[in-house]
Amino acid sequence: MKKKIIGTVIGLFIIIAVSVIYYFSIGKNNLIEQLKEKTQHEITLLQNNGFTITQNPIDTQNDHFEISIKDTKTATKYLQSQGIELNEQNIKAIEGMVWGADIAYLPDTQSALSADLYPLQIPLSDIEQWDTATQNTIQTILKNKTLLAHIEINLFFDHFSGSLKDINQTHTVNNKTNRFVMNGFVFEGELEQKKVTQSRQKIDTIMLQNSDGTVATLSQFKGSSTANPFELSHFMIKQIEISHPEGVMYDAYEISSEGETKEENGLLHLYERFEIQKLTFEKEYTLNTLKLETEIQNLDTVAVATLQKQTIDDIELSQAINTILSKGVVLKLSQLSIESITAPKGTIPGLMLNGYFKPNPTFDFFTPQNDPQALLYAIDGNATLQLSSELLGVLGQDPRLMMGLMLFPPQDYQGKKQYQITIQNGKVKLNNQPLL
Repeated sequence: MKKKIIGTVIGLFIIIAVSVIYYFSIGKNNLIEQLKEKTQHEITLLQNNGFTITQNPIDTQNDHFEISIKDTKTATKYLQSQGIELNEQNIKAIEGMVWGADIAYLPDTQSALSADLYPLQIPLSDIEQWDTATQNTIQTILKNKTLLAHIEINLFFDHFSGSLKDINQTHTVNNKTNRFVMNGFVFEGELEQKKVTQSRQKIDTIMLQNSDGTVATLSQFKGSSTANPFELSHFMIKQIEISHPEGVMYDAYEISSEGETKEENGLLHLYERFEIQKLTFEKEYTLNTLKLETEIQNLDTVAVATLQKQTIDDIELSQAINTILSKGVVLKLSQLSIESITAPKGTIPGLMLNGYFKPNPTFDFFTPQNDPQALLYAIDGNATLQLSSELLGVLGQDPRLMMGLMLFPPQDYQGKKQYQITIQNGKVKLNNQPLL
């Protein structure tokens, strides 16, 4: 979601602003005039593609624009052509809103343009359905420009940077107060032909406090992404905590995600790794070093691009999925592991799960199946679950699992307890014993 919000704000500004390359040798006044001409060109494009824009010059170096959407279908099509990830429903959600854009030309020796983008007006029909306190809060937010993005583009128009204004907003209804805080949201990235090719974001803190005292806090987020639809985003989070007046409910430390994409002969290989160093529940149980590593092999690039289209009909969907299946796509779980588990009575070794799953290309996924077990023919796979003896002993104390452990006892393997799960030709086996 963060990626889409940043891409949308930056993309709107870039389209509103200019596309221009110039040299230091040109005089400042001439540069400003050229920038304004290019800005006017972009405004005309927007006006011809579903937007209404009014311009109020402030002085020779600053202009104020007010922007709204008059035709959602046309605006959606145009924004998508500029690489902005929005569909018609997203556009309809902001239809009737008026946005302000304060643009400064050559604001300093580093930047060609800078802009502040913020909402000015929300449709009256939307405001009237809320209570008086909420209406007053919204009017205060609009008046104070609480929701504001500041963006700067460098002299060569190949790099941007910016920030979102810090927020500390409370809202009270019937003596119940909710609070939202956001600090230190900054971003930067690279541009190519008016489109964002890479972006990086940092957030110091996001905090949401509900009226019942529950507080959710995210600390020190760092993320990066590219415009390549096949590239996976990377992020790191120092801590996520959810607490209640009675104590901490959930607490996660050192959360990270990274991915790698390789393409060869029109087929993609996607690898993603997710890790949490510590995840604590109710201050009593802690999962130590939780790792999830997944791979998708032999993924057809053309079919994936079709599935990523904003609009797709049933025929295109069927053809894309059949193409993916015909190329022998494989879903691989390299590992889902918990190094150890800490409980009130001590720390015990954890578990490891890995395996692969391969869809059957001859199975008809689009015909309803009357027999649920027929779905077992849709996939072949193999998975291995290894648990420590200590963990199995704890699980075996649960009456809901006790009978299953008696019917399907685990195998002993290198000092651990192991289950081998096989799905093949519509049959499921657990340690070579038929399960289904």
